[in-house]
Order: sequence, then structure tokens, then C-alpha cells
Amino acid sequence: MASAEIVKFGVVGCGEISNLLHIPDIVGNEKSELVATCDLMIERARLTKELWHAKQYYQDFDTMLDRAEIDAVVIATGMSSHGPLATRAAKAGKHIFVQKPLATNMEDANAVVEETRKSKVKGQVRPGIPLVPVFIRAREVIREGNIGRPLWFQSGFGRDAPNWGAETFFTKAAGGPLFDLGVYSVSPVTFLVGPAKRVVGLASVSIPQRILLPDEDYTGHLAESVREGRHLPWHPWRRRVPKDQMVEVTMEAEDNTFTLLDMGGGCLGVVISNFIMPHGFERPLPLPHVEIYGEDGGLMIGGVQGSSLSVFTTKCDSRYWVSPRPDESGGWYFFGTIPQEGVNEMDHFIDCILNDEEPLPSVEWGRHVAEIMIKSLESSRTGKTLVIESTF
Repeated sequence: MASAEIVKFGVVGCGEISNLLHIPDIVGNEKSELVATCDLMIERARLTKELWHAKQYYQDFDTMLDRAEIDAVVIATGMSSHGPLATRAAKAGKHIFVQKPLATNMEDANAVVEETRKSKVKGQVRPGIPLVPVFIRAREVIREGNIGRPLWFQSGFGRDAPNWGAETFFTKAAGGPLFDLGVYSVSPVTFLVGPAKRVVGLASVSIPQRILLPDEDYTGHLAESVREGRHLPWHPWRRRVPKDQMVEVTMEAEDNTFTLLDMGGGCLGVVISNFIMPHGFERPLPLPHVEIYGEDGGLMIGGVQGSSLSVFTTKCDSRYWVSPRPDESGGWYFFGTIPQEGVNEMDHFIDCILNDEEPLPSVEWGRHVAEIMIKSLESSRTGKTLVIESTF
């Protein structure tokens, strides 16, 4: 357990997500401390430790759990390893903050939930949709009955594939874009409409060969960041790599996916996720990312994380109804831009540990989201409609 004043962290997975997002959130909070870093590529663990002035670094995860004086672990490794590492950390009595997804198979997902509850540690999973103002407001709109009973939805987006991380993104175990990107679409749908009941998936490997950066590239970027004394943006660095140093890999995971969901009560919808969009042609962020339509209206949330909310309704007793012109039916209400800051995910996790409260982005919710994605791919491979067994 943490002391009454501070939470001591270990971080496993010293790639860009840790160095760009999670570690700055830890060192920037007066109620937390970065104690240890860990990575299978030990030079990354060492450089990350130097960059952020941690006390220790490790190559072996179990050794860090055993030796480092830590209360909590951030798990930001390749997607297929999240579940096993989270379970081992919980079993060791460490609170767990898991980078999305919680797991890429049901055995691992169930084990995380069971061990988290058995060991009585706090477990939080990304993305932190329940902490984002625009999604909180949208759920209020639905629960107040402003759009009537939800009947159908669409969510999702595509982008070009990452040019790094073969083990992280492209193996069958990792799961591809559905677990990397689709989680940002499945998560808000379940938060807004509720648990899914059934899933049908369509998926394909549409672009089998990819050209990626060598694994050593990010290590070199970290070394330069240490020399500069600050974390440098990686995207300009990536453009320096000569093409003859790139590595060709085969795409094992499906890179083009459609997930059809039955939410019960007559509500159906689709989630789109892929790595096949040409670079520069991705959907612009202001366009709707989540659209939900009901008997009496609908709502649209714009952007990958969502920054604007539009609501339209035919219910004249709704505060979102706008009196239409004679040639129109229904009306529109536009919330405009909603600040995205909300509650910082890491701050929420730290406060839950110190105040003995359950995180809102819970491991049960993470398991439900993971099951939808796991069974979507299973459905595509088997041609069967599959029942979603978990809830939250």
C-alpha cells in the first residue's frame, strides 16, 4: 500500500507512450514519485531512468516487482503483454495502471480482473473516457431522454499504419488496429449506451507487407533526449532514418476491421478501425467520431478524443430543441467546443490509491471492451455471431 502522502511508481515499457504521457504525469504530480523503470531493451530502461531521474532500472519485470520499493506499476509494453504483466503486478500487491487495451485474449483479461480483486489493489485501464467532459455530457443527454431510446450508432476511424513496433502492433497476438485504435471507439460506445450483448466481426489483412523503423531507432532518440536534458519530440527524429535502414515485416493481424454490435433493446451499431488510410487522408479530427441516433433525435461527438458535442431532437420539451423554420422538422442544439482537460487519468489513479476509491475506468470495464474486440476478430475468423459474456 502507498504511504499517506505519496505513491511510488515503477514503469514497464520505456517507449514513446511512457516517455511522452505517463512518466511526465507521474513526475508532475506532487503526490507521486518515479522510482524504477523496466524494459526488455535494458538500454531504454537505463536511458529513461536517466532522463526522468528515477532511482533504479531493470530488464526483468519480476525483479523490479521484488526489489523496487514501489506501490504501483504503469504497464505500457506491447499490447499482447498487458494482461500477463498486470496480473503479475497485482499478485505482487501493486496497483496497476494499464495502457490500452487491458488484454488481447479472454484468459488474460479474466485473470487481471480476478487477481486485482483478490489482491485488493486498484486497477485502472485506458482510455479514460469516463473522465472526459464531452463524453460525460453526452451520457447525461442520453440518460435525460433528450434523443429518446438509442437505436443505432457508428463510431471509428482509420489511419496509416505506425512505422514502428512490429511486436506491438502487427502480430496476431497483438491484434492490430482494432486493439490500438478501435479501443477509442468501442470504449465511448459502451460508456454512452451500455454493455454490448452480441458481436459480429468482419476483418481482413488488406496490406500484408509493411516497412518499419528498426527497434534501435527509439533507443537512439532517447539517448539524444538524455544529452539534451529533456524529452524531445520523436516524429521529427523518425524522419531522419534512411530508407535503406527500414525493415520489412509481414502483417499478421487484420489491418482492416468492422465490428457490428448488438447492444440490446433494438440498438445496433458499427465500429470501424483500420491501418489502411493513406498518410494525409485520415479523417480530420473535427468530423464526428461518435454518432448515436434515437427515436427522437441524435448526437455527434467530434474528434478522436472528442472536443465538440452536437445534439438534435424532435422533442419540443427538451432544452436542446430549437424551434425549426416552417420547412424543417426537428431542431438542432450545438454545445460547441467543450474543454477536454477534465480529470487527468494518472491524477485520478493516484487519488484513488490514496483515498481508497475505485477508479472509474475500471478493469471490469476494460475487460468488457477487450472482449468485444477479441470476439470481433474471432467472429470474423469463424463466421459466427458471438455472445458477449462480461459486463461492467
